[in-house]
Amino acid sequence: PNLYCINVDDSLYSTNNWTNISAQNHFSSNCPSNCANNNFNCADSLQVTDITITPSTSTITIGIYNGYNSFLSYPHVTYTIDANGDTVHTGQINSFGTFGLDTSWYSYQLSNTSLPTMPLSVYFVYTVGSFVSDTCLLTFNNFTTNIIEQDPSQTKEILRITDLLGRQAQPSKNTPLIYIYKNGMKEKRIILE
Repeated sequence: PNLYCINVDDSLYSTNNWTNISAQNHFSSNCPSNCANNNFNCADSLQVTDITITPSTSTITIGIYNGYNSFLSYPHVTYTIDANGDTVHTGQINSFGTFGLDTSWYSYQLSNTSLPTMPLSVYFVYTVGSFVSDTCLLTFNNFTTNIIEQDPSQTKEILRITDLLGRQAQPSKNTPLIYIYKNGMKEKRIILE
């Protein structure tokens, strides 16, 4: 509800082609930004680290690293657009916050069954300070995208467990870990105590 201006390269093209947006939203090539008040751009501090697409469940999971040394409130990916201008998904708030210098994961239903064309434009919305929302446009290329087709008949045998930096790790609570299975599947998992 606090998203009004969506920063794009070509506002005329966006207005004519991306019509599935809320009435209060509009496109501009010069949106005011909370990031503009700082000496850096939000895309310098926020980064899409990984995208996993699971066609069997029609879901997309997006990992975003918060490079700010502060808590971001109500973060979510409002939508993702592929290179053809097609909407990959639309999303609402599904998290009350993300910690600084940490990666958070956002899962949504895919808008259609065809795989998106890279690169992806990820519109990440978050709130800082006095409940003023900001939108950061993040670009993601497919060199680390996972497309997983899960087969329930396959048994998942763990090959190794790593932390987010790729170092060998042991299962532990309250720590995000990556489980790598012998069938090639990777799973990001956190066990909350």
